[in-house]
Amino acid sequence: MPLRRVRNCWRKPLNTVEEFKVEVLKSSVPNSNAGQIFSTLQRTFQPFNPSTFQLSTMNITVLTPDREIFAGPIKSVKVPGVNGEFQILQNHAPIVSALSAGKVTIVTGGGDYRFYDLDKKEQVEDSQAERKIVFQVESGFVEVLNNNVSLLLEGVKA
Repeated sequence: MPLRRVRNCWRKPLNTVEEFKVEVLKSSVPNSNAGQIFSTLQRTFQPFNPSTFQLSTMNITVLTPDREIFAGPIKSVKVPGVNGEFQILQNHAPIVSALSAGKVTIVTGGGDYRFYDLDKKEQVEDSQAERKIVFQVESGFVEVLNNNVSLLLEGVKA
């Protein structure tokens, strides 16, 4: 590709981004119809539309040997890792880690979830988004895979 021809297209006054793209294609693809190439590219790649874009939800299941502590969609969870606290957000890389004693903080997402209320000693269902649920854990493990988080804990305290 002759660099001089690409530089020349910068000197012309161009009205639109499309005109610039056609000029770059003309200079980089010799002896071809750059307009046809660009129109094909334009039909193939549609612009990003944020209103139709949806993120997949992240779900968590928190289990102890005797009960389910939490199950449902979340935005984030902070856990006490052996080497320090870390946060898990959506699309986190797959991980398996040991947990030490400390505080777990869950921020709920949109949708129905159920959790064990340690004060009332009963299972509660709710759908309030952005709710922070905090509890103390003794130790355990966390696994993250494909936006599914599993917390396996030895014990939970209020």
